[in-house]
Amino acid sequence: MAAVSLVLPCRNEEGHIATCLESLAPQLDVADELLVVDGQSDDRTRAIVARFAVDDPRIRLIDNPRRHAAAAMNLGIAAAKGEIIVRVDGHSVYPSNYIQRLVWSLDAYGADNVGSSWRIAPDVSTPKARAIATALAHSFGAGTARFRRGTALARSVDTVPFGCFRRSTFERLGPFREELPVNQDDEFNARLVRGGGTVMLLPDLEVTYYARRTIRALWRTYFRYGHFKPLALRLSGRPATVRQFVPAAWLMTMTGSVVWSVTAESHIPWTLAWGAYFGAALSIASRGAWRQRSAAFGSWFLVACVSMHLAYAVGWWSGVPRAIRRP
Repeated sequence: MAAVSLVLPCRNEEGHIATCLESLAPQLDVADELLVVDGQSDDRTRAIVARFAVDDPRIRLIDNPRRHAAAAMNLGIAAAKGEIIVRVDGHSVYPSNYIQRLVWSLDAYGADNVGSSWRIAPDVSTPKARAIATALAHSFGAGTARFRRGTALARSVDTVPFGCFRRSTFERLGPFREELPVNQDDEFNARLVRGGGTVMLLPDLEVTYYARRTIRALWRTYFRYGHFKPLALRLSGRPATVRQFVPAAWLMTMTGSVVWSVTAESHIPWTLAWGAYFGAALSIASRGAWRQRSAAFGSWFLVACVSMHLAYAVGWWSGVPRAIRRP
């Protein structure tokens, strides 16, 4: 059996890194090593990882001076001994058969990258945190990416969270693009598919990902996703999908309806655009509030969805000049 290396990029994950490592350490009978590539954390992350490394020398801590995930992955792959590379994330917890299923499926399906679906869980049990997690899992909040919905059968998709690759795939296609602090996995998977490769989403395998607990953190995350998406698309050489462009088009439509209403002295465009959006949002939020028996949940769900859409859209349009300037 080919050697397997787990690569875990992280920075300031003291709240989750212990439970993450606890879920992965027993799986080191399948994997040969776990490389935690830390982006100069200034919390207790490094100390926690060091404690695990004392108990199991197969866990190693590697410094990442550039701090972001693309650089971490490239450093980890360069340091790894394995012919199979599994990317894992410090903000998540993994089922006990996760590594085994990925490694087996890579050969069984003849794929170039295999991954699982996501179950998004709240970071803490408050109405706000539950609402943010629900918004991230809902098609209205975060779109219709297949890995968010799961699949009954293994299927070819455009991207999966994290992923499991052969080292030869990186030797053939090159490393992760370090111009992309985020979205680097989407760009790499697009490059892989464009080169004739296959990305497979597996059934009956689910990673638990913990959502950010504050609207501010959610905004910051989605602004960065949006800001670097045009550059990721340019680097991948493919146009935006409808799903990827919806938030940017939404902002353009909403802004345009206001301008049109002012210049044309008619409130119809403004009323239709804003009424349709907030009508749908309020309807979904109200149903959630009813199911949760919590008005606070419904209110925070609405705030989370609007924040995600607006942050991503503003980020997208602010990132277009960066993508255009890139030679």
